[in-house]
Amino acid sequence: MTERERKSVLIGAVVIALGLGVRGVPVLTDKYRQLRTDVDQSQALLARAEALVGAEQSLRDGLSVRASDIVALAPLLIGSGSRAEGVAAIGASLQGWAASYGVTVARLESARDSSASGFTRLSVDMEMESDLEGLLLFIAHVERDGRLLSLEELSVENSGGEGDGTAVLRSNLRVSGWIMGGEGI
Repeated sequence: MTERERKSVLIGAVVIALGLGVRGVPVLTDKYRQLRTDVDQSQALLARAEALVGAEQSLRDGLSVRASDIVALAPLLIGSGSRAEGVAAIGASLQGWAASYGVTVARLESARDSSASGFTRLSVDMEMESDLEGLLLFIAHVERDGRLLSLEELSVENSGGEGDGTAVLRSNLRVSGWIMGGEGI
């Protein structure tokens, strides 16, 4: 091959290479843009995943705090059995306090219950007779009890006096407490 033929082949090869290069530049640019977009999306996904992992730890910490709050409530509850056991426990407490303060229990029965999110509220209706001091001591004991008991309703009427001038008070009251669970009767 002569010098002239070699130059022609070389120039032809350069022209072909430039032609292919010019046509390939947009293709390569598109490929680069697509790769850059994929990398950006992957980085965003990684950032979201890291945020979720961080939030998961915070959520676990929050749940453990809530669980310990619920455990701390346990001593304040009447119990964690059936509704019948809870009503019996409240009734037994009321009758015991009534006996210690000279209060006569005329009636003691379960009232309507309500429940919400794993806890059940139990109410007991009570009718009793006592003097004013016995009534006040009884009410104070209900309110100061270490459990979540509360005096919901109270009505008092004078049912007459005894021979010594002491008034006999007839009282109707509703005392409520909480149990965990409370399925069944």
